[in-house]
Amino acid sequence: MKTDRKPWAIYAITRHGIEIAERLVSDLPEADLYVSEKFFRTGANHVFPLQLPMGPTLEKTFGSYDCHVFVISVGSPIARRKAASAVAHAPSP
Repeated sequence: MKTDRKPWAIYAITRHGIEIAERLVSDLPEADLYVSEKFFRTGANHVFPLQLPMGPTLEKTFGSYDCHVFVISVGSPIARRKAASAVAHAPSP
């Protein structure tokens, strides 16, 4: 059975992440690049705006690609998880 899936989707949300993702795209010309709307510039081929939070975009794109590459910082999600855990385990006043 033939599918119409594309090989690569690359997602980047920071300026530095976009620089890394663009290097990947140069080696993977068939890849589509999804860039945070904050840094999105129209005109480039295979570059699409990425709305944050990423969930709605991923719901649309996930089944359309064989491989997804995320170029994101893990510091922010980890910091949020630690903060949420600290609040959940804080003693009641």
